[in-house]
Amino acid sequence: MKQEKTIFEEIAKARTQYGGAKTVDEKVQTAGQLDGALSRLLVIMENYPDLKSNQTVAQLMDELAGTENRIAVERKRFNDVVGDFNITIKKVPT
Repeated sequence: MKQEKTIFEEIAKARTQYGGAKTVDEKVQTAGQLDGALSRLLVIMENYPDLKSNQTVAQLMDELAGTENRIAVERKRFNDVVGDFNITIKKVPT
């Protein structure tokens, strides 16, 4: 149970930090922390098959999947913007 409690604390902390992130770098870093904590939670939940049939847990799993998808989308957008920026600075004469 201690491991589960620790993961829930990590998720709560990462969500709070993500909400308060002011720079893109902070958002990327906290999104990675949140993604890692959510992945560990999913692994732990697989150890409790009875939980999977619980409606609340099923809803949580759907929300977590949605959160991971949003993180992936934002990470891709960030990488695209950085790629465009890098191309632009190579074109500008110094």
